Parts: sequence; structure tokens; C-alpha cells
Amino acid sequence: MKRAFYGLFVPGVVALAATTVIGAEVFIHKETARYRFSVPADARDTGVRDFGPRFIFEASGTVLPPLYNDGPLIVNIALLEPPATSLETAKEDALKTYSNYQDRVWEPDYRHTVKRVKLKSGQEAYYLATRFYRSSKGLYQNRYDLVSYSAGDSKGIVLSISIQHGDKTYAVEKALDFTGKLVDPLFNRFEFK
Repeated sequence: MKRAFYGLFVPGVVALAATTVIGAEVFIHKETARYRFSVPADARDTGVRDFGPRFIFEASGTVLPPLYNDGPLIVNIALLEPPATSLETAKEDALKTYSNYQDRVWEPDYRHTVKRVKLKSGQEAYYLATRFYRSSKGLYQNRYDLVSYSAGDSKGIVLSISIQHGDKTYAVEKALDFTGKLVDPLFNRFEFK
């Protein structure tokens, strides 16, 4: 059964607004004073944070199945607000975070996907995608980041989707249509107010 929230408001933190139905899946919209974003309605909100990611949602088994080829499919969605001086510095800082952990192993000659895009509200942003093996977890990971910039706050705003799985060929990405079912619906709904 899908959870849906209508008009719930937590002063100063986040508002949950009307739901949007996309195919058979329901996404809920959240907003801060500066921007709006969406997450799967059944995603588990781990709470607003004072450090690290501003929001983290555990979304395993919501839009994508909980298992693929008898292995776990772990989905996390985070919204980060790192300090930045421009969209370009926000993008470069996001790319640097990919190598922050020594247990991330990329395929030889792998190149991250970096595309300039426009947000629903018209501002420029970057779409980043990468994939790597995480030796400490024994899982492979696809990661997608929508990097934008809030000049008024001097912050990058990064909507990040991480999908961990056991498929060393990464065929799961296309087989389950990560971008069509989860990444694009969430990234296409992010907007500044």
C-alpha cells in the first residue's frame, strides 16, 4: 500500500505538498524555503540533519524492486547543501567527492557522465552519473547527482541518488530502467522557487 501525504507542514523544516502520480508509482513533493523536490511516497525519511546531507531517504523497494538476481537493491536519496561560490565549483566539488572513499574502484578508463541541463525552474545545473565497486560493502553502485547552485545562499544544492547492487556487469541499470523509473522523474521535478 502506498503512503501519500497531503498538505502536512512542519514549520521551518519541510512541507509535504500534493502528490503526483507517475505511472503506477506515487511521488511526493517536499520543499524548503528555496527549492522543491520529490521522492517516492514510500521512501523512509531518516530526518533533517544539522550536518552532512540535509535530507536522506531510504527508498529500497519503492520504485525499484528490493532484489535483483537474488541480491539486494539498496536505494538512497540524499539532498546536500555544500558551500559553493558558483555552479562550476559546486560541480567540481561533487566530482571530487566521488574519490573521497578509498574503497571505490572504477573500471579501467571509466569516465563520469557530466551534462549541463536546465532545471524545471529554468536555472542551469549539471547531471552527473558514475558507477563503481564498493569493496567495503561488496556491492556495485550507480550514483546520479543533479548539481545546482543557490547564489542567495552561496551553496550548491545536490540531489543525489545511490543504487547499490550485486551486478558487476551493471546490466541492472538498463534492465530495471534506473533513469526512466527513478532518476529522471526526481531530477525533472527539482526546482527553485
